Amino acid sequence: MGYLNVPEEAVAALFQVITQRHLKGSIVLTTNLGVASWASRLGDPMVTAAMLDRLLQRAVVLGIDGPFYRLRTHQARTEDLRRAVRS
Repeated sequence: MGYLNVPEEAVAALFQVITQRHLKGSIVLTTNLGVASWASRLGDPMVTAAMLDRLLQRAVVLGIDGPFYRLRTHQARTEDLRRAVRS
């Protein structure tokens, strides 16, 4: 899930995948959104609640707080360019 709302067909497909994998195997999911904002992106609060119920039942949630990897790389390149211009 990114910055745009997810189309209804994609939400239905994601729900089916999660439902079929529930209690049968692992699911690794990454997102830049907290679970509180999923309903607004997915568009259907009931489907979102059911999906989260399945995902979080036996989940290990890892929250990573800090600078984004790509942003850190960009900042390093910017600083290198600044040093080169000053020299």
